[in-house]
Amino acid sequence: MTADEMVETLRSAGVRITRPRRAICEALVSSGTEHVDIATLAKRASELVDDHLDVSTVYRTVDLLEEHGLAHHVHLGHSGSIVHMAQERHHHLACEVCGRTVDVPLSEIGGLSDLLQRHQFGADSVHFAVVGRCKVHE
Repeated sequence: MTADEMVETLRSAGVRITRPRRAICEALVSSGTEHVDIATLAKRASELVDDHLDVSTVYRTVDLLEEHGLAHHVHLGHSGSIVHMAQERHHHLACEVCGRTVDVPLSEIGGLSDLLQRHQFGADSVHFAVVGRCKVHE
């Protein structure tokens, strides 16, 4: 998805498009599949508008993007949350030492799916992260 498509989706939903919102969309799209924290997203968007963007503006815009299915945020333990473009539903493995985040397709988490079915529970899989240490930092 392009930044223009994101902006058009928001505009079609009646959301007012400001320079900061457009810049946040552009910064997120330019991140590709990278998982970025809010501070990084704010810095990249600020560079695009050549002005400082308040972090609260970034949080509100990310909330809007998530509300419209364009982005997801995930809480990764004590390191705060990350944001990435909406994509196929998946879980995350996050190293609390180096910060590396690995996307894990739902098909690889068979035991969890069985557990959820047994308890008749539907989980929001986008917000699921296993926080620990990658092999390099064991």
